[in-house]
Amino acid sequence: MARKIGSRYTITTVLGRGTCGTVWEGEGPDGPVAVKLLREDLAADQTLIARFVQERTVLTSLQHPNVVGVRDLVVDGTDLALVMDLIRGSDLRHLLDDERALRPQTAVLIVAGVAEGLAAAHAQGIIHRDVKPENILLDRGSGSLVPRLADFGIARLVDGPRRTRATRIIGTPDYLAPEVIEGLQPGPAVDMYALGTVLFELLAGWTPFGGGHPGAVLRRHVTDKIPPLPGVPGPLAALVASCLAKGPAARLTASEFAARLRELAPMLADLPALDVPDPREGGWDVRSSARASLHGGRNPTIDPIPMRHSGIVPLVHNAEVKDEDEDTHLNLMRPIRERDEGEVRRRSGTGSYDGSALRSERADRAEGSSGGAKRPRWIAATAAALLVGGAAAAIAMGMSGGDDSGKDNKAHSQGPAGAATNVSTPPETTTRSTAVGLSFQPARDLPQLPVSIQGGPRTAVFKDSSGTTTLFVFVTGTDGTVWYLPGETSHSWLPLRGLKAGAEPAVVATSAGHLELFAIRESDGVVHQRSYADGGWSSKWVPVGTAKLHGAPGALANPDGSVVVAGVDGGRTLMTSTGTPSGSSGAYSWSDWQAVPGTGNLASGVALAPTSAPSGYTAYVPRASDGGVMAIAYTNKLWGTPVQTPLSGLPTAATTGDGASYIFVRSGGGAVKAMNANGQAGTGDLQSVLPPGATQTPDGRVAVVTAASPTKLRVSYSG
Repeated sequence: MARKIGSRYTITTVLGRGTCGTVWEGEGPDGPVAVKLLREDLAADQTLIARFVQERTVLTSLQHPNVVGVRDLVVDGTDLALVMDLIRGSDLRHLLDDERALRPQTAVLIVAGVAEGLAAAHAQGIIHRDVKPENILLDRGSGSLVPRLADFGIARLVDGPRRTRATRIIGTPDYLAPEVIEGLQPGPAVDMYALGTVLFELLAGWTPFGGGHPGAVLRRHVTDKIPPLPGVPGPLAALVASCLAKGPAARLTASEFAARLRELAPMLADLPALDVPDPREGGWDVRSSARASLHGGRNPTIDPIPMRHSGIVPLVHNAEVKDEDEDTHLNLMRPIRERDEGEVRRRSGTGSYDGSALRSERADRAEGSSGGAKRPRWIAATAAALLVGGAAAAIAMGMSGGDDSGKDNKAHSQGPAGAATNVSTPPETTTRSTAVGLSFQPARDLPQLPVSIQGGPRTAVFKDSSGTTTLFVFVTGTDGTVWYLPGETSHSWLPLRGLKAGAEPAVVATSAGHLELFAIRESDGVVHQRSYADGGWSSKWVPVGTAKLHGAPGALANPDGSVVVAGVDGGRTLMTSTGTPSGSSGAYSWSDWQAVPGTGNLASGVALAPTSAPSGYTAYVPRASDGGVMAIAYTNKLWGTPVQTPLSGLPTAATTGDGASYIFVRSGGGAVKAMNANGQAGTGDLQSVLPPGATQTPDGRVAVVTAASPTKLRVSYSG
């Protein structure tokens, strides 16, 4: 029976029911719509009304092909309704029920689309907080399958005001991130953990930590390693593992995850759906404890779990839930906290407990990876948000009240400029000093390289549109391929095909939110450029002029957005070109290559360091005769006379937060030497078999990447 909602909409058919309301198919002035109608008996609940209003506010500002859009909010007497896109298709849970596990390429493409929708949400400060197959709709209206993320009803604006009343942890047990379980403020990384869980489930047919009592599920998220995925290609398994890292700072951003999945998809075309056995044989159905509860199914050996329509799930077996804001989660947290306290004490050699050190320890962790009957249930029309307010298995665990502003998600710790960063903070430990005013903390290993490298590493810190910063590392393999690591806690190196380089590339991060990468093509000596932005690389390498150079170039980004590239030509003369941003496309207009007078007899390898003069910098280049590093200043558009420095070797440059520039080289004995802009040099305790790479971090320190072998790199941070 048709029913009017407000003056513009008529609802006709029930599409689904949830704990907070009903979803109807309807008609509006612009055609078919889905209408989420709050239950009348709950319309007086101000908390639910506020959540409803928040969902509309969030989604009306979020328009993306992979997100279900909200068109309108209707308040009419006791009716409160959200008007949304009507999706023709089903949800991902139904597809998974039919197939059990999907072909890897299908799974990757679906999840890549969802990640792109999340990237758009995160860029606007929106966290979904309940990513799961039930909330991923498969839109077939255009003839092709398009995944669309639905139900932002429990999202919280990252920049919204902190609540001083009791907060609620909301989500579904199988997909909850460890930091949420431990009571930290959720950030975008919680969505990435959930999406990594979804990808694992699509590949394996079961969730990595699900099954059994919700308290056990949550404990496994915090303590257990990721189960292996035999048969899954290594790069794909590494991507899953990076999203399921225990520490939020170790996870990929949504844009990075989407780009990496898109790169992998063509390589998975011929792989069938995998038959990955559940390692917990003889146990419960671990494909989804949330789904089992929703469908009313349970293993006979497991006692029923008390449920309320509010979705509250007690974490203590057979406990009675009396109050939605009761602090039941402490029964899970206390043993974990005591264990971690002991671990921190053992590592620090003290008997004292420092809460901030423990939080830092948790944030720095990253777990690695080792590598049913079908029931057709396709629905002709599925509403945008079928699970209104979540299913009975969704968790809404009360937390004791008070202002939560003191809680800190380490994935979003603030740097000096207030920018979020996921560049991991080194563990608190005693630093060891060097000369030239720098001290370095002990090195941490980066993932093993798949090839031996020539030259040394090059590094830059990339800041994406959401303000998250990541340390990128670049190397050139002995086969000439440029490889990169998108974050020091990433699990795998990725190749940039299409160019064979003869030495190290140069890389800079620009104020436009791009990484600009420069490499000299070995076959003709021409410098080529490639750009990284919004989670992906430009489609191809683009030549920068026609000058023929050799060896390793250098690059520098100026405050005005221009980029300087330098190299040495066949006459052993320093050559430079300046790129100026051209239009909104991110492309550069490059000047002709100019020779720097009086700089003959130079070897390859250039480092550029800024000076205090506007658009001024100094080029550091080794001399061909003996490798001694020459400093050549560029000020007021004029080049100075080359000056000999105390260093010898291939240089790299970095600037600290106070504006001091440092030049690093590898000495003949393998020790890394440093020199400041005043010419003071000294030997530090860093060792490397290849020339080092250095860059400034968002908090003003210096990160130096060294090589223990041609396939093993390490990163050290200044104190």
